[in-house]
Amino acid sequence: MVSRQVDLDMHVQDVVTVLEYEDLREVVLVGHSYGGMVITGAADRAPERVAQLVYLDAEAPRMGRASTTYCRQRSGRDTRRRSGWRGTDG
Repeated sequence: MVSRQVDLDMHVQDVVTVLEYEDLREVVLVGHSYGGMVITGAADRAPERVAQLVYLDAEAPRMGRASTTYCRQRSGRDTRRRSGWRGTDG
């Protein structure tokens, strides 16, 4: 079902809830595309449970940047590319 209540915050909370409910620790979270924003938020909310983040063809958000900023970049107004495993600017 499509709803305005389903947003980035809900996706992040879903991941955090699973980590807590299953009492998972030392987890490697992998995010693809928009999932990069989700795993970043989950790691921010539950850092004691996350060992590593892997961005698979995903934007690795920078401190202080909102997800809406990344949506604008993906629309073509920002032509910077990221290269390399660590997502360095290229």
